[in-house]
Amino acid sequence: RPRELWYEEEINFAASVAELVGQVVASVRRRQMEMALREADEKYRVLVENSLDGTYIYRDHHFLYVNEKIVRKTGYSREELYAMSPFDLFHPEDRPRVEEYGRRRQKGLPVPSRYQARVVRKDGEVRHCEFSVSLIELGGRPAVQGTVRDITERVRAEEELKQSQARFEAIFQNAADGIYLVSVGENGSYRYEMANPRFVDLLGQHPTGKTLEELYPPEVAKRARALCDEVVRTGTALETEEDYQFKTGLHTVSVARSPLKNAHGRVTHIIGVVRDETERRLLERQLLQAQKMEAIGRLAGGVAHDFNNLLTAIRGYAQLVLLEMPDDDPRRRDMEEIVRTADRAANLTRQLLALSRKQVSQVETVDLNDVVRDSRNLFSRLLGEDVKLELDLADDLWPVEVDRSQIEQVLLNLVVNAREAMPEGGRIWIRTENARLRAGKRTAEISIPAGEYVQLSVVDTGKGLPEGVREEIFEPFYTTKEMGTGLGLAMVYTIVRGHGGLIDVESQEGVGTAFTVFLPRAKGDRTEAAVGEKEVKMGRGNATVLLVEDEEVVRSFAVRVLERQGYTVLQASDGQEALAILEKHDQAIDVVVTDIVMPQLGGQALLEAAQAVRPGIRFVLMSGYTDSQVNADTLERSDVLFLQKPFDPSRLLEAVEKLLRRREEGTSGTADRPVSSPRPRRKKHSPKTAQEEQSQTTDL
Repeated sequence: RPRELWYEEEINFAASVAELVGQVVASVRRRQMEMALREADEKYRVLVENSLDGTYIYRDHHFLYVNEKIVRKTGYSREELYAMSPFDLFHPEDRPRVEEYGRRRQKGLPVPSRYQARVVRKDGEVRHCEFSVSLIELGGRPAVQGTVRDITERVRAEEELKQSQARFEAIFQNAADGIYLVSVGENGSYRYEMANPRFVDLLGQHPTGKTLEELYPPEVAKRARALCDEVVRTGTALETEEDYQFKTGLHTVSVARSPLKNAHGRVTHIIGVVRDETERRLLERQLLQAQKMEAIGRLAGGVAHDFNNLLTAIRGYAQLVLLEMPDDDPRRRDMEEIVRTADRAANLTRQLLALSRKQVSQVETVDLNDVVRDSRNLFSRLLGEDVKLELDLADDLWPVEVDRSQIEQVLLNLVVNAREAMPEGGRIWIRTENARLRAGKRTAEISIPAGEYVQLSVVDTGKGLPEGVREEIFEPFYTTKEMGTGLGLAMVYTIVRGHGGLIDVESQEGVGTAFTVFLPRAKGDRTEAAVGEKEVKMGRGNATVLLVEDEEVVRSFAVRVLERQGYTVLQASDGQEALAILEKHDQAIDVVVTDIVMPQLGGQALLEAAQAVRPGIRFVLMSGYTDSQVNADTLERSDVLFLQKPFDPSRLLEAVEKLLRRREEGTSGTADRPVSSPRPRRKKHSPKTAQEEQSQTTDL
């Protein structure tokens, strides 16, 4: 064959081979691409399946794809999820909102691409989730692709933070202590950034934005700056107690200042907590005063008990001598002086007993105006001609429930104190008025609640009290007089406080002093002494009296008085001996006169034991003070009288005679008051109108 034909066949063969090679190459390349795609798809699948976030694709309310994270987080299997609508997973309260997002997204309307919603797991647990959603095209059709992240722990942490912040805010806003935050400037300035309402109330203004110098007077600001400097310098908390003049007055406050530091250790802020310690300091002073009074009371009670026994004998024997001494006897004046001196000693004893609160109180409803008027003559003799006494007494003064003798002592001490403050003469006013306290009133040691009070004032034009003295004048044994005992005003303080009242003092050097006593208004009307009780006529004694007294000198005196009057007297030195006499004595014993405070068996115990041995036997109880050894009900009995030591012969005989008369008259019911103060009866008054009462009232 011709050479050209072979050449064409070769060409065709070569072309066929080339085409085959191309097909092989294309196939290899296609295979490589498919492998690469499969590898990429596998990588993407692994990445998606192991993602920390859930990934899903859905279309027409059906899942097309969910990754393993969604399966684990929801608790459903893939098969269960593919059979569900994505919206079935949402909490019923959140589902309408999420469905609305889906509808708007399909329509191309604006919709948030990121939102939060709650998902309900298969086991019912609710989880908070954050969704990131976008619209994609899959297989030529639109679909929704989203990722979901479980933020339950974050939401809980945020909620706890909000609650914590709310609690802090509530504490900050409602704290009983003042709280503030001060910034520390690089130039050394201190500026308030925050303050709670309590601190604002104390200051009387809002301090936010102000420096110390802008807020406080120079001296206060200087002191506050020094304390803040100390906190910044040391980097530690500092607690102080300071006095500040706030809008409500002078307050004692404790201030705790604590530093706040930044990451570099520099103090950037100071937190201050201010606690009002005024009430605590007041209570501490009251407690200290009470402890002082208790200690003095223990001493005074013991001294007064023994002293009263001695005074009973001294006064008693002196009066017995006077009874038998002619009026023209030159020694009579000396004996009278002994009695007067003993009376002054008895008055001092009463002051000691008032301090110790061991004096027997005889409370009655009285008009203070009557007390003032009855004492006026005594005051006139005490004051002399160079002091003018003026009374300014309110009409229709409210009654008060007091021990009249103690209030007389209060008034006497205040008047004498005023007189001694005016050595060159002057004027004294005694005023009474009704007072309604709309708010409680207090001094350094006493406080009284709001209510109705009767106000008694003693005002003088004397030299006044120095500032430092006013806080100490009610202290026991404190005196500014050369010969003073220091008991007068202390006794006044104790008596007033014992009546539930308050005493206050205002003074200005060179101008004068005003003592003001507040006593609670009584519920009832004023009372008067019972008719026929003021005087008791004593006849010749014809009864048997058992006298029980552990102090021999008092016992001997009382025996002599009773025997002198004609009584048959049996003696005992203590309660046990007296009880034995009551049990063994064959004859009648009409009255037992016994001391209350005795060793072994006291007066109260003897009375109770004697009633079992001799029912109806009558008792006179003697003592300088009761010290709670006599029941209150005992003194109200008709067959019991109380006789205050020291007593004179007539008072002893009066007590015995009164009990004998009651026996003869068959008296029953409530007992008379002790002999030292006859039992009062109420005096009826016509009722006042509210307008009349208000006209005599000071409204405070």
